[in-house]
Amino acid sequence: QEERLRRALELWFGSDLAASFARRGELAAEVDFMVAVGDVNSDGFFLEGQIDALCDDGSGRAFLIDYKTGGFPGESASDVVEKHAFQATCYAYALLREGYRRVEACFARVEHACSDADEPQTVAYVFDESEVDALERLLLEARKARCPR
Repeated sequence: QEERLRRALELWFGSDLAASFARRGELAAEVDFMVAVGDVNSDGFFLEGQIDALCDDGSGRAFLIDYKTGGFPGESASDVVEKHAFQATCYAYALLREGYRRVEACFARVEHACSDADEPQTVAYVFDESEVDALERLLLEARKARCPR
């Protein structure tokens, strides 16, 4: 496990993505959030979680990194995009509700290097404030499907 961790840290800290992230603005790690989705007195709920790393550039834009370990080396790019899309939606909704106008969410698979570079395999999603209502509907529908009353 120590060797696995060492390789993941080397891949992340040696990456252009890590360097770029560090230059974007004010950084925070393990950022907790809790936000209401819909009307919590009827069909709504509270969404809570923790963002691994968050950068606020001071202009209403947030950039987040979610570190991913595990996974399979043979997963296609589209599989990875689909795999993390809902989590990206949750993070984006929380940050947009907190007042950000744009959210860039990057999931970095720190145990899987890109085949053509010594960078972690990543998948990115971009959201803006115009999507808040659609994201809320998606979250309410997902909860209803998983937790019917």
